[in-house]
Amino acid sequence: MAIPRCGADVSRARAEEIIEAAIDLLKVFVGLRYARQMRLPHTTPSRNRETCFLTELNGEVKWAWHGRSLEGAMIAGDPLGHIPPCTKTFAADLLNMGLSGNRDEATARLLDALKWFGDGSFEESAGVQIVKWIAALERLTGTKRLLGGITRNFCKRVALLASGLGAGTVEEAYRDAYRAYDLRSDVMHGSRSQDDEQLSRSAGFVHDLTRAAIVGALSMHHLLSTRMGDGRVETMGRFYDQIASQHEAVFESLHRKLRQPAQSMRNSP
Repeated sequence: MAIPRCGADVSRARAEEIIEAAIDLLKVFVGLRYARQMRLPHTTPSRNRETCFLTELNGEVKWAWHGRSLEGAMIAGDPLGHIPPCTKTFAADLLNMGLSGNRDEATARLLDALKWFGDGSFEESAGVQIVKWIAALERLTGTKRLLGGITRNFCKRVALLASGLGAGTVEEAYRDAYRAYDLRSDVMHGSRSQDDEQLSRSAGFVHDLTRAAIVGALSMHHLLSTRMGDGRVETMGRFYDQIASQHEAVFESLHRKLRQPAQSMRNSP
C-alpha cells in the first residue's frame, strides 16, 4: 500500500487517516471488548492506565502491552482467523481506495462510518457510544433527504447490511435496528440521560449490530466501487432499494408491529 505523490502535509494527513481506518477495521473485526483502546500512539488516549503497541521484531509482529492493568482479554492465536478471506480482501481494497485523492461516495461514507465507530470506543458513557454508533449506521444508509419514514428507511437498510445484504435473516436485524434507533433518539431528544442504566445494558447489542453492518458495508463497497467502479450516492440508493424490494413484505409487517406500542404510548392520557 503506497501513498500517491502529493505534498508532505497532505501525505502525512492521508497516511494517518488510513492507518486510523485500519485500526478501526481491526476494532470491527476483533470487537471493542478486546480492542477498545487501540489507537495511533501519538494521539491522546481517553485513559492512560495501559498501552498496547503492535511491534515488529526480527520479522515477527507481536502485541506489546504496558501498564498496571489490562483491558478486556488477550486473544490467543490468530485474532482475525475467524474473518473470511474475502472480507479481509474487501477491507484492503477500501484502504487502498481511501489513499486516492479521488474517492467516490461509497468509499468516503464507509471511512466516515469507521471513524464514528472507532471514536465511540473511547467514550465512557454508553449513551454517547450508542449515539456515535448510530451516526456510523446513518452515514452508511442515509443516501437522500427524507421528509418522512426516516426510521423505517434506516431500519430496512441496516437490516440488509447486518444480515449480509439480505442473505441471512433480516427480521432480527430489523428489530435490533429499530430498538437501537429508539435508544439513540431517547438520548438525542432528552428523554433519557446519556448515563441511563438501560443504555449501559443495551450498548452491547448496538455495538454488535454496528459491527455486523460495517462488515456488510464492506461487501457492498467491494461490489459497487471495486467491481462496478460506480460508488455514487445514487447508485448506493438504487442498490439498497433493489435488495429491499425482495424483503418488502417482511419489512412492512415488522414496521406495523413495532409501531403499535409506540403509538399506544403517544395516545395514552
